[in-house]
Amino acid sequence: MPWMLASLSHIVAAADRALRPDEYSFWHLWGNLSFPHRPTRREIGIYRDFIGEDAREEANVLILGATPELRDCAAELGIRPMLVDRSYSMLSGMLRFAKKAVPENETWVKADWLTVPLPERRFDVVLGDLSLRQLAPERQGELLRRIAQLLRPGGKLVLRHHNIDPAYREKPYKEIFEEMRDFPYEQKKYEAISVLLSRLLDRSTQRNQTRTEEIVAAVNDYLRSGNPSFAYRLFLLEFLAKRAQGLIPLASRTREENGALFTERFSIANAKSDGSYPESEFYPVYLLTPHI
Repeated sequence: MPWMLASLSHIVAAADRALRPDEYSFWHLWGNLSFPHRPTRREIGIYRDFIGEDAREEANVLILGATPELRDCAAELGIRPMLVDRSYSMLSGMLRFAKKAVPENETWVKADWLTVPLPERRFDVVLGDLSLRQLAPERQGELLRRIAQLLRPGGKLVLRHHNIDPAYREKPYKEIFEEMRDFPYEQKKYEAISVLLSRLLDRSTQRNQTRTEEIVAAVNDYLRSGNPSFAYRLFLLEFLAKRAQGLIPLASRTREENGALFTERFSIANAKSDGSYPESEFYPVYLLTPHI
């Protein structure tokens, strides 16, 4: 049964974390994620277009992290990518959600993105999905500088990245919760959880960093002082249990701030969004080329 499989995955992940406490292990949550925190089929199509027809079997491609959709994209293009992640558990665990990628056609490197010992001018393409926001704001520029060093002349960085939605930066938390009541949260639970999380992250951001403890407090305050229906109350409790509790702080900037960050080392050659779901405008896929 699905609930038994989900519970089993949490048990396996917990056991893995206990045996290897130096690694993070969130692969078991991937099946519960939806847009915008997981790339859609259309967004992967944008990745394919930006990678280009010239990048095939002979291309040297680096993937930041273990995103299964990017691994499937590489497999479909006949690319044998190198994956870098500081958690072996993520590299192996995320394969459960890949449909075409096989480990025999991938090279795995367990290392930090900023310090991985790779030669300069090695790669034709570097791929990442929401990778930059995993780093503290002051370290994002370091990663972009490192990627620019790793790319060959004519190389490209293709990544999906989050821009703060200005509509939610100052909106009261209560209004965010109230408007989500009109979303079909019972029929599309995981989509609703992901959209709500995106809006709350934007609202909580201070000094380019999300404040997860503030999000948890806001949900609890609304549950106590608001007047949610029984079904909506259950939805918010599940949101707390599955997404808000234990969420790590994420770096978050406006479109203009991200543009300034990118153009320190790269030119923005293109940027496209899915356009078919709420928030997609603020999760574009960027095509970046390093300054010569």
